[in-house]
Amino acid sequence: MRTRRQAYGQHFLVDQKVIQGILAEVSQMLVKYPADGICEIGPGKEALTTGLLQLGQDFYTVEKDPKFATKTAPCLLGDFVQLEPWMRHHQALMVVSNLPYSSATAIAVKLTGARARIVSMVLMFQKEVADRMLAEPSTPHRGSLSLFMQNVWEIRHVIHVSPHAFAPPPRVQSSVLAFVPRKAPIIASLHFERILRQAFSSRRKMLRGLLPDLGTVDGTKRAEALGWDEWQELCAAYEKRMQKERLCD
Repeated sequence: MRTRRQAYGQHFLVDQKVIQGILAEVSQMLVKYPADGICEIGPGKEALTTGLLQLGQDFYTVEKDPKFATKTAPCLLGDFVQLEPWMRHHQALMVVSNLPYSSATAIAVKLTGARARIVSMVLMFQKEVADRMLAEPSTPHRGSLSLFMQNVWEIRHVIHVSPHAFAPPPRVQSSVLAFVPRKAPIIASLHFERILRQAFSSRRKMLRGLLPDLGTVDGTKRAEALGWDEWQELCAAYEKRMQKERLCD
């Protein structure tokens, strides 16, 4: 029978060096990007919670498992991905979390949708996911997640975390990343996400086999090789086609 911990895929952070490293990063981010509150997603056994409470900010947690609802701070109970509303009254929120591996990407996407009220984030991911978020063009981890996140966040690697920092140890490495929302997206096109999905729908195919309009972009390239200027050109070509279709209707 699966235990409650196994069902939620929880690995509890216990390494004090890592804990203090994360708290130090949070403190530095608060100085540079002042917040009116801190939200910790998934406090678990409160490895970070005590230190976060000491920072003097309005503080609350979000926890899916009632067993780990914080007693020392206000706690919203529920699955973060499904929970509405979760931001309370804050307009300049900092988010901190050792994210559960199984839902980390979904949580990151939801946080991205709320970025207008987020001033910074310090989040831990499975290293493979973190590598995708940081990946540069023409590197193995470059994908739609890389572009989706980098388009609206400035992302920085903070610390590597080994499996031995957790109890029980996971079978994967982890990474802590820092996020700050960009003042404006690199690409503001409303069609960008749709183009991303099409362009990365088959990583083995060249762009000319995936997108109907390429503009001046080399159709023999694959999506992971494109720079931001080329993505901008693809969006412009797509919008021109859409405009022509509207005129013909």
